[in-house]
Amino acid sequence: MANLAYTAPSNSQVNAVWRTVQGPLSEMINFEVEEFDNLDTFDKEKSAWSLRSVIFPGDIIEGGNVALIPEGGSEGIPFSPNALDFTLTPTHYNVRFAASKLAMFADKNGGDNQIKSELMFRGEHAIRALSRSVGDDFWGFSTGILALTDTNITASIAATITITFKSGYGVTGITDLAYVSRMFKPSEWIAILDSGTYRTTARIVSISTAAVVVLDSFSAALTTTTDGLQIVRANAVEQTQTSYNRALVGMLDGLTTASVQGQTSATYPNWSVAYSDTAAGRFSGLKMHIAKDEIANYGTGAPDTCWIGQGVYRDLVAQMQSSYRASDPLSLQIDGAAKSKGIQFVSTRRTPPGYVVVGRKKALNRWQLNPKPGKAFAWKDGKEKIDESIMLFSADFPLQMAWKSRKSFAYFSTQTSQ
Repeated sequence: MANLAYTAPSNSQVNAVWRTVQGPLSEMINFEVEEFDNLDTFDKEKSAWSLRSVIFPGDIIEGGNVALIPEGGSEGIPFSPNALDFTLTPTHYNVRFAASKLAMFADKNGGDNQIKSELMFRGEHAIRALSRSVGDDFWGFSTGILALTDTNITASIAATITITFKSGYGVTGITDLAYVSRMFKPSEWIAILDSGTYRTTARIVSISTAAVVVLDSFSAALTTTTDGLQIVRANAVEQTQTSYNRALVGMLDGLTTASVQGQTSATYPNWSVAYSDTAAGRFSGLKMHIAKDEIANYGTGAPDTCWIGQGVYRDLVAQMQSSYRASDPLSLQIDGAAKSKGIQFVSTRRTPPGYVVVGRKKALNRWQLNPKPGKAFAWKDGKEKIDESIMLFSADFPLQMAWKSRKSFAYFSTQTSQ
């Protein structure tokens, strides 16, 4: 008797009795922005906010006219230096997101239908984007320039073009293209400026770690063909409204710009950093001593913080390891940290490559109007978009950095990285 042929049972025959199982939402990259998180460690600037003008006086000019006189001679010429006025210009960060009314109804009445609340998910990403912008601007210039173009450009409104960015924050010495590209995200909008003059706005389609950028949706044809054009953010609804000259007076601004907060170092030499070294080389304990001494000599107190590029810090650790290996080769900690008495080392991915900044935190204040916006949004926080079934949500963060003593900072650039 022959056996009948049959096939082994398959799940596809009864898959309708199985549930679709979805696990929890996994956070798969690091969204942390240390610069944004650490804003609270800076003293709060006490100047009130005004939409007209905010000025604070600074005691920065040294007196003189001490005379050595003979018996019965003429006394010294009377002289007292005046205080100097510094100007604060507010910045206003704004980020928005939208959700449909149907999503709101389903969230309120649809039961257990979301892996994670859509409103919470959208809100978290909005605040993360805000944090990234503040973190990037903490290191930059009040101009808001984030990069320069490294490609000659000709583009019509309908064009899709590929170009390359260079020079982080417009600084020729910041050449790490992965660092430059990190400041931009696909679907963001940028404006292209020619020596500060607006030319066009475009959307980022994609960007590689080599800062190769695909752009489309130009607001106007671009006929300036030479490279070296300036890139700023332009994420407002009105396309010609850009971030140019609206950013923070960031670290590179306070360290390197001649005119900061309305006064220039050329006119007032005390309105400059205590020490700077732009020569290529390895950062070392000797250089740290120089920075400490110069800040103590000219600043408002001893430095307490060292912001150091991650590659420079790795090279510093490598230098330290050689001395440790000679003193105790059998108990060397392979990832031991470099230290300096009284100094907190801060090394983040946003610290410009090759840079070391030694400074006193109390000499740089945060001028903050509102508390940091939180990630927890409620449906009642939204407002209806006219004629569309959409709810709009907004987070605002007026902020500026107030430099109280540039002599309380020193910096080194083009330092060896590993």
